[in-house]
Amino acid sequence: MTCASSQDSVYAVAYAFNGKRFASGGADKTVIIWTSKAEGILKYTHNDSIQCLAYNPITQQLASGTASDLGLWSPEQKSVAKHKVASKIVCMSWTSDGMLLAMGLYDGSISVRDKAGTEKHKFSASSSPVWSIAWSPQDQSVLAAGCLDGQLRFFSSTGQPKLKERSMEGDPLSLAYFNSDYLLAAGTDKCVHLMTREGIYLSKVATRDSWAWVVQPRPKGNFVAVGCEDGSIAMLQLMFSTVHGLYGDRYVYRDQMTDVIIQHLITEQKVRIKCRDYVKKVAVYKDRVAVQLPSRVVLYKLDSSADDMDMQYRSAAKINQKLECNLLVVTSNHILLCQEKQLQLYSFEGVLVREWMMDAVVRYIKVAGGPAGKEGLLVGLKHGAVLKIYVDNAFPIPLIKHTCSIRCLDLSCSRRKLALVDETNTVVVYDLHTKELLFESKGANSVAWNSHFEDMLCFSGNGQLVIKTGDFPLHVQKMQGFVVGFKGCKVFCLQYVNVATIDVPQSSSMANYLEQGDVDSAYKVACLGVTEADWRTLALAALQVLELEVARAAFIRLHDVRAVELVNRTASGLAAGTPKGLLLAEIAAWQGQFNEAAKLFVSEGQLEKALEMFTSMRMFDEAKQWAEKAARSGGVGKGSAGPGGAGGAAAVAELIGRQAEWSEETANYEAAVEMYIKAKKYERAIALLVKHGWWERLLALMRSLDKAADVKHITAAVAAFRRAGKSDAAKEGLLKLEDIPGLLALHVEELRWDDAFLLLAGHSQLKDQVYGPYAKWLLSKDRFADACAAYCQGGRREQGLAILQQLADNAVAERRYEDAAHGYYKLAMEAMQGINPPAAMTDADQQALQAFSSHYETAELYHAFSIIHTAAHQPFKTVDDATLFNAARFLLMRVQGREVPKGIALSQALLALATQARAQGAYKLARYAYSKLQALALPPAVAAEVDMASLMLRAQPFTDADALLPICYRCQATNALLNTQGDFCTNCGAPFLRSFITFEVLPLVEFELEPGISDAEAAALLGEDVLGSATAAAGGRGVEMVVGSGSAAAAAAVAGGAGGGANVLRLDDEDEGAGGGGFGALGLGRSGTLEDSFAAQAAVPHTPIRLGRAALRKLRPSEVLQRRWPNPALPQQWFRLLDDEQPVLVGPCGHFFEAEEYEMAVLEHGRAPFSREPMAKDMSATAVSMSANFGSSFPRIGPKREIKAALEAYWSGKLSQPELLSISAEVQAADWQLQASAGITRIGIDGTLYDQVLDTTLALGLAPVRFANFSGLELYFAMARGASGVGALDMSKFFDTNYHYLVPELEGDFSCKSPNFTPLLEKVTRAQALLGKSRAIPMLIGPVTFVLLSKRDLALPEAVSRLLPAYGQLLRQLQQLGCPEVQLHEPSLATDAGAAAREVYESTYAQLAAVGCPIDLVTYYDDLGEAYPWAVNLPVAAVSLDFCGVPGSAAGNATLDLIRAHGFPASKRLGAGLIDGRSVWADDLAAAAAVLGELSTAHGITSISMQPSTTLQHLPYSTAGEAGHLPAELLPKLAFAVQKLQALADLATPGKVQPAGPEAARVWGQPPDGAAAAKAGSLPGVDAALLARSESYEVRRPKQPEFHAFPTSTIGSFPQTAEVRRLRTLLRSGKLSRPEYERLVDQQVAFAVGVQEAAGLDVLVHGEPERTDMVEYFGVQLGGLAFTLQGWVQSYGSRYVRPPIITGDVSFTQPMTVREFTVAQQLTAKPVKGMLTGPVTILNWSFPRKDISRAAQAAQLGLALRREVDALQGAGCKIIQVDEPALREGLPLKQQRWAGYLGWAVDAFRLSTAVAAPGVQVVTHLCYSDFQDIMPAVDAMDADVLTIENSRSGDAMVSALAASGYAKDLGPGVYDVHSPQVPDVDWLVEKIQGFVDSGVLKGRPQHIWVNPDCGLKTRRWEEVIPSLRNMVAAAAIMRGRLAGNAAAGAAAAPAAAAAPANATGVETKIVPKAAGCAAGGCCH
Repeated sequence: MTCASSQDSVYAVAYAFNGKRFASGGADKTVIIWTSKAEGILKYTHNDSIQCLAYNPITQQLASGTASDLGLWSPEQKSVAKHKVASKIVCMSWTSDGMLLAMGLYDGSISVRDKAGTEKHKFSASSSPVWSIAWSPQDQSVLAAGCLDGQLRFFSSTGQPKLKERSMEGDPLSLAYFNSDYLLAAGTDKCVHLMTREGIYLSKVATRDSWAWVVQPRPKGNFVAVGCEDGSIAMLQLMFSTVHGLYGDRYVYRDQMTDVIIQHLITEQKVRIKCRDYVKKVAVYKDRVAVQLPSRVVLYKLDSSADDMDMQYRSAAKINQKLECNLLVVTSNHILLCQEKQLQLYSFEGVLVREWMMDAVVRYIKVAGGPAGKEGLLVGLKHGAVLKIYVDNAFPIPLIKHTCSIRCLDLSCSRRKLALVDETNTVVVYDLHTKELLFESKGANSVAWNSHFEDMLCFSGNGQLVIKTGDFPLHVQKMQGFVVGFKGCKVFCLQYVNVATIDVPQSSSMANYLEQGDVDSAYKVACLGVTEADWRTLALAALQVLELEVARAAFIRLHDVRAVELVNRTASGLAAGTPKGLLLAEIAAWQGQFNEAAKLFVSEGQLEKALEMFTSMRMFDEAKQWAEKAARSGGVGKGSAGPGGAGGAAAVAELIGRQAEWSEETANYEAAVEMYIKAKKYERAIALLVKHGWWERLLALMRSLDKAADVKHITAAVAAFRRAGKSDAAKEGLLKLEDIPGLLALHVEELRWDDAFLLLAGHSQLKDQVYGPYAKWLLSKDRFADACAAYCQGGRREQGLAILQQLADNAVAERRYEDAAHGYYKLAMEAMQGINPPAAMTDADQQALQAFSSHYETAELYHAFSIIHTAAHQPFKTVDDATLFNAARFLLMRVQGREVPKGIALSQALLALATQARAQGAYKLARYAYSKLQALALPPAVAAEVDMASLMLRAQPFTDADALLPICYRCQATNALLNTQGDFCTNCGAPFLRSFITFEVLPLVEFELEPGISDAEAAALLGEDVLGSATAAAGGRGVEMVVGSGSAAAAAAVAGGAGGGANVLRLDDEDEGAGGGGFGALGLGRSGTLEDSFAAQAAVPHTPIRLGRAALRKLRPSEVLQRRWPNPALPQQWFRLLDDEQPVLVGPCGHFFEAEEYEMAVLEHGRAPFSREPMAKDMSATAVSMSANFGSSFPRIGPKREIKAALEAYWSGKLSQPELLSISAEVQAADWQLQASAGITRIGIDGTLYDQVLDTTLALGLAPVRFANFSGLELYFAMARGASGVGALDMSKFFDTNYHYLVPELEGDFSCKSPNFTPLLEKVTRAQALLGKSRAIPMLIGPVTFVLLSKRDLALPEAVSRLLPAYGQLLRQLQQLGCPEVQLHEPSLATDAGAAAREVYESTYAQLAAVGCPIDLVTYYDDLGEAYPWAVNLPVAAVSLDFCGVPGSAAGNATLDLIRAHGFPASKRLGAGLIDGRSVWADDLAAAAAVLGELSTAHGITSISMQPSTTLQHLPYSTAGEAGHLPAELLPKLAFAVQKLQALADLATPGKVQPAGPEAARVWGQPPDGAAAAKAGSLPGVDAALLARSESYEVRRPKQPEFHAFPTSTIGSFPQTAEVRRLRTLLRSGKLSRPEYERLVDQQVAFAVGVQEAAGLDVLVHGEPERTDMVEYFGVQLGGLAFTLQGWVQSYGSRYVRPPIITGDVSFTQPMTVREFTVAQQLTAKPVKGMLTGPVTILNWSFPRKDISRAAQAAQLGLALRREVDALQGAGCKIIQVDEPALREGLPLKQQRWAGYLGWAVDAFRLSTAVAAPGVQVVTHLCYSDFQDIMPAVDAMDADVLTIENSRSGDAMVSALAASGYAKDLGPGVYDVHSPQVPDVDWLVEKIQGFVDSGVLKGRPQHIWVNPDCGLKTRRWEEVIPSLRNMVAAAAIMRGRLAGNAAAGAAAAPAAAAAPANATGVETKIVPKAAGCAAGGCCH
């Protein structure tokens, strides 16, 4: 291109280091700054012409030099800073860190300045001008300077000479460092020279026709540009060839052009020889090394040639001659130089000894060995001749005349065979004696004989190593490179300049020789190196054929002394003439081949030896068989040495008679045991087994015994196991005997309490056997409260009560009065247990009731005093003044007439009362309190304070403020503040009912029921006349509460019956017939009212109020409270609430509380006041059912992500397993308590450490075989995350949600042989203890859904049937635990696969129903569609349905319509999922109430439980943490999980929600606005012209960046370290400014870029350190989206995300990613990808609006991202990645809706990317799903590159893409980013090879990308860095394979091709490249 703005000659041009700008300057005195497209940006001028320019490599600062001044310009400055100079600036150079600028001046000096232009140093370099300078990039303290006196000098920055001064042939006009290690110099000699960075001259690079004015290397490449005086520019390519040599196990090669490294291939030792000159050639032979330098040859010798391991070389000789050659060879006394056809032999003194002239060019020379001074050389010529030359003989000896040029030669160790490789890559083997061709094979590049074995050679080629032994089949294995040596079992392989040692197996060769019967050759092969097993095989084979010497040598090698002795005995036998048959028999016996030995013995007439052999081996059965055989045959073979006939029979009889006894006598206990077992003498067998500790055999024996006939022996075995501590074996025996007491005793002995309690659940009669020891164990652990409960549960109440009493007394002694109150409360509760009804009450019951009353009142007093004590001793105010005042009054009134409990200080109470009374205006009461205090002995300071206060009080009135005086709500009488008689009304005697938080008097009046009215009837009568019968039937029955106890007065009422003996006012009602004669109690006359009659009774003092049926009908349920005793034999108490504005409830302790204060106390402390019960049992009496997913009916992450923190701490070793499990249990319990507090009556037992599907897999015992070596949590997390060498389970989306589950693998013919339900049962047990059995509902994934979620080989019906026994077993165990029902979750019913499985479902649930455990069948995520009619009729107790569906779905939800069309079974309970479990928007409760009304009235459904539509795990925890963060107007519109619970409670509370009109129910489930277009598959309101790119893929792809085969990149993110998270935290907290934050983030970006550069990746990313989440990052920057502070949702395992909330129309506000892209791209010359998240993924991973369709929201997102894509390409980005990992997860569950969804989803992606120019490459990434069935949609996205998650799925997607003919670029993931394991290179190579083998993109490997599965943010740097290095190395190996294959198929190489590795090196070649040649040309 031409830049036409300069007005005169241009003298200087300089490029910025990022390549985006360059500057020019010249004679017109103007500096112009240009873009890379030659567009001028700005200019500035100097007073003189511009002499030189230099860009700062770091800051983009430009320095310009003239004859008089220095100019400094930077983009940040508005002007140019200029500095005067004393002499003309001729040249300039920046240090690589941009801190210093050196200037060469015309007067011969050098000025060093900082980047501000300040001169730091100035020194004289020469008397001539300094024409060129360059800083060393390796050592920034070294400055090279070229002066016009022909000298090259080196200085420090202060001017001190650093290196040796060098003289040049001409004046150096230009200097430049190349690859940091080399220095280029161009000058007046018209040449370009190459030197080391120290200035050592290496070579002349180029010679030009005129002065070479400038030389510059291409950054990060091997190209050099040269500009000359004549205006020509040349491009040179510098190539450094390998210079090396090999002999035996020593490898010599050149390093850094001036050093020689000698490597011992066996020991891997290396030694470096610094030659300090250009090394041209090297050669090695035995202990000699020759190095050719430009002017001499140096020879080195080992210090000790006798030591093979010695690596100490010393200089032995020098030949100071300039010798030229193509090849260099060294022998013991000579060097040999080869120059084309000529060979010259020189002595080490430099004397030419001999010359040979060949007929053709010499292609290969190798020293074949020989005596010193007489070595033989193998010479291969170009025309195919192979010669042998002896260095002391002038005449070459022809060996072979081959047909074509020789490339490689080698002789066998005996020198009888010659192997060669010719230029056609053919390996050929000749017999040198007969000249016969012995072997030939194609595809070889080098060959080597085994130096230790004549008939073994190897050759390499085509990525393989081939080993040939004798005439046996070839052994082939993979190997890259050239084979250069073969020694024993080691092959030396050259790859580039490195030689690797490969161990090759010799086992097969040895086996081949043995198979031929050639034992000697097999022995020779074994000596090369085989395993011990091979040596033993050889020894035994030699022994079989009596090759005794070989056998002896082999056994000696194995150190087998006994075998050597056998060989010696056999040799002696042979020498003595022993028959071979007997010797072979002995050998067979020694080998354990006893039957074969017996045959040989018998054949030789030696039966007695056979019998002796068997009996000595205790093989009595075999001995009997041979003896019987001999008896039957009457003879024993040849000869007459053995018994026959009767003799054989006698031997058999003797063996049978003495076998067992003889075995024991000879201490052969094993045989004795076997004999005793056969004889059924089990006692003796068990005794021997126990004596010797043979537990496995004892276990096997016990298993074989019959439990009916052998009880005694099984019991003996169990006893032995228990004594030995073998509890598992003992347990098995006890189970076999069905000995439950024994099994319990075993569990107790082993302290296995969980197992004991699980067993006890079905055998409660044995509780004393467990609870007693358990309580003692708890006491030893200081768990006293638990021990007390255990004693009581075990029937030892006295011991339990004693512990409770001691705990309470200790609390008093330690002044823990609240604990003391709780202790006495527990004592009171225990005292009430077991009391009989009043009619049957005994003296013991009376005593228990008195004990209850005493303990309970004591607890109340301690509770009140704890408030006073805390207020007196806490430094801060913790108690409200009114509460303190009331508590003091309560305490002082209640202690009247009774002994003050120990520890309660009345002085503290009086002082608190006096202080508060005085402050609140109760002066009369204050005087009373002070007078009491003055009568007490107080501390002096307190007494003085009391006296002073009493004195000051005299000025106040002698009255109490009227507002403080308490009013009795029964009789309306005003009472004094302090009643000295007690806490009751002085007028009517009614006790004051106080709140036990504030101690305020509550508006409650107790009443009794008319005799004959039961509690149940009264509850039914309440409100009938007020609410109407229908409302009363469906609504609540008042507030009903089972309480721990009542007050002491209540206890007295129980003792005295229901009002017997009291005066009762009766108002008769003649219509009340049930009361018996006249009017019933308060029956209300025709003209009377409830209030009048109630008031009339209340006015009669000291008389109970009684209500009859008519009065009860008049009472509203909301104004009646019931208090029920935990002992059901005792009657309930009834209270009327007289003030509707003050809601009151009964606490678990039996006290009353204001509702709001009670709820606050529960929320604050997590438990009920006073009783410390874990839930508020009185919060609602209405039945509300919570149905949700297995393991999570609630977000299981914890309110503060406790599970995530615990998991990561456990994985990093900072948390133990018990601590992890404890935290998990605490989080689960807190969630259950929260649901209980909301009034939920059926609470799903949830919670998981990682994934609920994984929990089910392990519970069913279906861990894949590859995890067989793992157990416990190690197994759990190995399946979840992988382990060393073992891949994790695949991960996939859970239906259409953003949750990922671990896919079960039902391998082959699987079965649930070993299910483990213990963790689930333990969790259920914990929940029951916390919630009660009626509320704790276990939840399981249903068997059909589990199979449909799995990988499997079996058909669905067969696979499900394999699970049913385990499911049945689990249901039975849950039933035994007392579970009222079990939820089975079958969301697959809402899918096409589920709807098609009707027969499977019907068969499955028929079998499960037969167990007898009630089942709640739970479905969600969509309506049931066609499956509804039969699904709701499955044999289950309840069916739970989703009434909401997917928020914003175009299809809506049809559940209500299905019920309208088909009805609902009357016998089942309907779980109505009306609270939207997938939407964060607050629900329309009025509409939901309208739907409930329709269900109950129009459809006659009588049993309904209200619940969320799906599991709440898809929602954040609570909106409580968003106040002040989210807009105030938005927050009330949102509802997270906690708020959904409240909405559920409100919906279930009668009268709480007013139903909407019928229209609300009619439109329920209808789709939102825009759904019509979405159904049709289009984006609402979008022009189709915006959806297509300007050119097709075939046209635009060549315009985009191109790379070599298998280019490498990553998916985007890098580790989110603690430092990165800390920066974000500091920014959010305001402790870090935005500019400072961006600066620190840029450092993280620079580190990520550096890591990728170092790893060798081709396309880089910036690493995304600024992003918390791929959706969140964009959500906070786009308009129309809101983002939460704590709205975390689980994605998988410990991976949580915070989805945005789409609150309005989405809009683009500003570029979101351009800044970070620009920062990264400026750091590297490689392309950096722009990283975006696609519109469909943002939508699917956000909480969408519900008022418009999802398609409309996708269109808005696509338009916003389209502008971001445009901004990125405007910033120069050439590769833009738009990720759509959530594309498939948004597919509707029903396939008929797919086309509509995919239509608008693909259009949304294209809308965002179609703006990209043809030269911009668009990449997309898909993951976590199987995309095979939507391939047309994937192709329609029209992305240039598709990257996919692949490593866990067995390349299934790659195969599918290949089969579909996918033609665009593809990047399948090569390793799993969810596992911490680092993949090794070989595994990755095979992975990539699999892609090639699949046929995908066949012939286009440059379009197959190599990348990880997904982003790397969840991994650590120590995992990422080696993984990426290995990935890049694997890609390089694959490129090498391609290159090797291409070379193998190409034509023969020219004569100048590089020599094979074991020849000497080839001269450095510097290939000039034409100026117009493309960078990717063919000059390699």
